[in-house]
Amino acid sequence: MNHGTILTRGGGGTILFAEDFDFQDTGGDEAPVAASSPAPVHDAEDLAMARIEGFEAGLLAARHEITAEDEARLRHAVGNIAARLDEATEAAQRTAADAADAIALLLLSTLGAVLPTLCAAHGDAEAASVARAVLPALSAEPVITIRAHPQTVPALEREIVRIDPDLPARIRLMVTETMLPGDIRIAWQDGVAARDTSALWNEIVAVLISNELMPSNPS
Repeated sequence: MNHGTILTRGGGGTILFAEDFDFQDTGGDEAPVAASSPAPVHDAEDLAMARIEGFEAGLLAARHEITAEDEARLRHAVGNIAARLDEATEAAQRTAADAADAIALLLLSTLGAVLPTLCAAHGDAEAASVARAVLPALSAEPVITIRAHPQTVPALEREIVRIDPDLPARIRLMVTETMLPGDIRIAWQDGVAARDTSALWNEIVAVLISNELMPSNPS
């Protein structure tokens, strides 16, 4: 019914009503009700596929987690190994240095022990060599004093005569028991020349100590 419709009684009678106030005109513009979508239906194959996909996803995630844990453990292990290798290297270097020092000290102590024997074996030639180098330059000296070990004296006497037959008259050859065989000390008015095995050994030790090839307090 439209709002402008007027109802009357037959015969042109009275107006019944001019408008129905309870009427609501929709005008035919009501929005259509959307039809609801049907609920998806999953069959057994879909469920099986979903289970497989879920299992594979879980397996992949577990693999990633395990791989990450393995890599972390591997890095930790490699770090520990590197630290142990550094410690082992330092220990080996200390051991090598200690061994080298011990060997050097052993060799030096051995040389120090056999040095007197070497001097005794070659002392005569060494003492004669010193006399041969020094005495010719002292020809103008009135008095020359030579000290030597008793074992070395005969070789010196022969060398003195060989250098100059007149030298013995100006030389005082003095036997000194405290000197080592091969050692010689030549003194004149203005100077001294000497071959001292002990002093030579001390010089060798001093050079080795200064170059850190042996400790500063060797026994």
